[in-house]
Amino acid sequence: MTKPPAVRLEQETKDRKDLLMVNWELGNTCNYECSYCPAELHDGSHAWPTHDAIVQFVERLVALTRPHARTIHIQFTGGEVTLVRGLGGLLRTLRDLGCRLSIISNGSRSVLWWTDLLPQLDAAVLTFHPESAKIEHFERVVQLLSASIRTHVNVTAPPAFFESALAVFERLGRLCPDTTMLLKPLLVDFGDQLYPYSAEQLEILTHSQREARVRRSSYDPRGDMLVTYADGSSARKGPSTFVADGTNQWFGWECDVGLELLSIDMDGRIYRSLCREGGELGHISDPGSFALPVQPVACTRDRCSCLLDIMTSRRKPVAPESSSLT
Repeated sequence: MTKPPAVRLEQETKDRKDLLMVNWELGNTCNYECSYCPAELHDGSHAWPTHDAIVQFVERLVALTRPHARTIHIQFTGGEVTLVRGLGGLLRTLRDLGCRLSIISNGSRSVLWWTDLLPQLDAAVLTFHPESAKIEHFERVVQLLSASIRTHVNVTAPPAFFESALAVFERLGRLCPDTTMLLKPLLVDFGDQLYPYSAEQLEILTHSQREARVRRSSYDPRGDMLVTYADGSSARKGPSTFVADGTNQWFGWECDVGLELLSIDMDGRIYRSLCREGGELGHISDPGSFALPVQPVACTRDRCSCLLDIMTSRRKPVAPESSSLT
């Protein structure tokens, strides 16, 4: 039975609604060079920002959100953000400012390194890259983190490595029960076009999301969206499923990027979202001039391709009632 069209997406829990998610690309130095990753995301051409620049901007952000009683969650990514020198000290400073913290990482640093960083983290997203990663090491890191904090695992699935990626996904699902997991579909050059997966592969990708069988930490900054349909029915739906089944199309909808989400690129420019809808809002080098958006923005894109952008509330505008002179 075909579902009626969706009319609204919203955060599944109140905690997520009250959270300002900040996705911060600190730079583009990485120890991997995956074939599906554009060079500008791993070639080291953008230096990491300084400790002081990061802290000064976050202090401004804390001051702006305080009147609204909103919690700030900063998710650092790269490149490979675990290569930042002094990362543990930076996270301690931001935690003292009241921020919640997570990182997106390929998990390649040593287990001892992760053990030292773990007290500064509230959550982690670990991505297994089948061209480069070692499954035994990755598995140990996942088990370490997921025993203490909310841990999500992405297993990237380029078509040429699909079978091996699926085998890793199934192995981690058996051996790491404390994690949520996703066999992640890939977009060409991280744009909006899926790689040429077969129909069978797309079917697997559409249904690959796995819940944790054991959940030691209830904190979950982002996750499934609650979708409301035109007939009033509703359902949970994972972000990658919108991509895999082609329902990530919300042109003209009101989107709460900027209200629930901010994005900072590797040059320090601040946007509402990773898709940069609504234009630049400011720069971390001038924190005093930055102000938080107060209204949603109308989506002008044919497709929403970034999973974090998808995990943002949005609604289809109500068409004005037609009227006629009598």
